[in-house]
Amino acid sequence: MKHCQANSFDSYLRSHESFIKIFLFIVGVSVFWNSVWGDFVFDDAEAIVNNDDVQGTAPLWKLFYNDYWGSLINQNYSHKSYRPLTVITFRWNCLLFGKAAFSFHVVNIILHGLCSSLTYSVVQVLSRGHSPSTAFYTALLFTVHPIHCESVAGIVGRADLLAAFLGFVSILVYKYCSSTHNVLKMISLTITSALLCVGAMLCKEQGITVLGILSIYDLFVVHKLTIVGCYSLHIIKPHRQRFLLIRQGLLAIVGLLALYVRWSIMGSAPPTFKPIDNPASFHEQFVMRVFNYNYIYAINLWLLLCPQWLCNDWSMGSLPLIQSWTDYRLVFVLAFWTAMAGLLLRCVQSLFDQQRRRDVLIATSLIIVPFLPASNLLFRVGFVIAERNLYIPSLGFCLLVAVSLNKAVQQFDKHKQNIIAAFIFVMFILSVRTLDRNEDWNNEVRLYESAIRVSPLNAKMHFNLGRQAAEQNNQALAVTYYREAIRLNPTYAQAMNNLANLLRLDQPHEAEILFKKAVQYEGSRAIDTRFLRQLLRRIKVIIPDKKENQAMIRYQLQTMKANTWSHESFIKIFLFIVGVSVFWNSVWGDFVFDDAEAIVNNDDVQGTAPLWKLFYNDYWGSLINQNYSHKSYRPLTVITF
Repeated sequence: MKHCQANSFDSYLRSHESFIKIFLFIVGVSVFWNSVWGDFVFDDAEAIVNNDDVQGTAPLWKLFYNDYWGSLINQNYSHKSYRPLTVITFRWNCLLFGKAAFSFHVVNIILHGLCSSLTYSVVQVLSRGHSPSTAFYTALLFTVHPIHCESVAGIVGRADLLAAFLGFVSILVYKYCSSTHNVLKMISLTITSALLCVGAMLCKEQGITVLGILSIYDLFVVHKLTIVGCYSLHIIKPHRQRFLLIRQGLLAIVGLLALYVRWSIMGSAPPTFKPIDNPASFHEQFVMRVFNYNYIYAINLWLLLCPQWLCNDWSMGSLPLIQSWTDYRLVFVLAFWTAMAGLLLRCVQSLFDQQRRRDVLIATSLIIVPFLPASNLLFRVGFVIAERNLYIPSLGFCLLVAVSLNKAVQQFDKHKQNIIAAFIFVMFILSVRTLDRNEDWNNEVRLYESAIRVSPLNAKMHFNLGRQAAEQNNQALAVTYYREAIRLNPTYAQAMNNLANLLRLDQPHEAEILFKKAVQYEGSRAIDTRFLRQLLRRIKVIIPDKKENQAMIRYQLQTMKANTWSHESFIKIFLFIVGVSVFWNSVWGDFVFDDAEAIVNNDDVQGTAPLWKLFYNDYWGSLINQNYSHKSYRPLTVITF
């Protein structure tokens, strides 16, 4: 009788699966519905309002050469965010429903509802369906978690929603290819699943990491290997071992090919960032750089655990760097690694039943693997913390909470109702927090004010509030915010430019000094061309003609360079797609003609002969030094068979 109620709840979930998915979709839409009235805020202006690829003023083909923000992706000033599928959905929004923000928000909310519904099935797949209650608790927590506000209420967060949606569908497809005994069907489903991950990557870079989740799922869940004994493939039956190796190989090939094409498209060069974008990555001391990275990881984990300090931007001094061994924040780094070490021990050691250990392994993988592109470990990123990057990793966190909840329910059976009641109360609190946070995203002033409350040292948010005040003709307040932004960041050229523009009539001498400083800090660097044009228009009243001409020449050279674009990468991709497409219908064919002798009846191919023998045989499996041999010596081709 101990687990009678739990079993009955699992039985109810199994028999009402469709209802549960609809319920999760409705909850996902409901907790974010108040964001539907929001404007275009923060990054939406650059990515949507001022983006010719979205507004339809540029040809459709151009968006495949541009980054997420509408700039040529192979240029040094590009952020290298290549997300053409997301941009296409923005363009469709404009074409079908107009340019108002309402329709953009509706699509985002529906996508989150779909992702919330899919998480129930995804967790069922990743845990092999042993506990529907675990899947339900995970999905419900994922659905209402406030960390998703930036991805859902912020329109540019659609990239994360689309990447998660395609990634989740990829996991559901992979379930079938790992259980089929038909080789051709398995290969087709594996390639389909891998291509869905590539599609997720074309929505946002994190999408490609789902390939890693599929690989871990196949090894440790489907084939029940352990981390310590993952090299012991001999414990798997030969035919299943062969299928496993084929699937793992296909995932690796598709992933590497996708990354190579992605690297080529972005001009075979990483993006260029400034110290102000990501100060920790520019720290001179390696040890301190590592400590700062780990402190950032700890903050990300804390935001998942306690989503109170939510901020749309964590750059420009929001998190002061750890500079010495006496910094008290090293305690949080130690706490973070203690928690991670505990998780790893749970994954390795048999401290509880194997199924729950595998759940912890999958949950930990869901947290770590999708977060790798944002971790600064693979390459330098252009931000400190971005809450929308936690959309997919948050599923792993929610699974950990659900596993712990189920463990507590089983271990403290007498207090089961109290534990479930506490969980429901937490879901209510998180839902209220989500609704409240959505209101922050409805307009820019409230969004930036909320950021200042969380991060008062953020110069960029003070600058943005100054710009909003200037647009509302509140010059005194705008000047106050701009001065505070410059105080926090004395090299903030854009704030100097805007402040000088406000002061040029009443305080021309100070305006002249500010303009000159702006040129000093930014005039010789690759900066936003819109800001450069604005700065040149302002500065010509004060700066002598010679300096103005030099700045204009620099701008013209940059513009000429930006218009130089090679179509070579696009042509290669086009030819690859055409080559695959025109022969794709042959994938359903049988072994025909010479295939029987070269493959079906060839012991070297079927694996019934030792591997070394194929180096003494011809293409058809006969000894190549015999008179009856055709002398076709092709061992590398036979190895691929």
